Amino acid sequence: MKLISTKALREFAALHVDAEAPLQAFRRLIEQSRYDDFAALRATFRAAVVVG
Repeated sequence: MKLISTKALREFAALHVDAEAPLQAFRRLIEQSRYDDFAALRATFRAAVVVG
């Protein structure tokens, strides 16, 4: 999976320095993983919800 933009992650990390390492770990996990459907994504991220 590829994040469309990491700008929001960078901006949040700039305001909350202690969040930078967890956000980068999240970004790496997303980019290295393959989710064929929402159920697969939800298996990794239990709090994920469909928006819109």
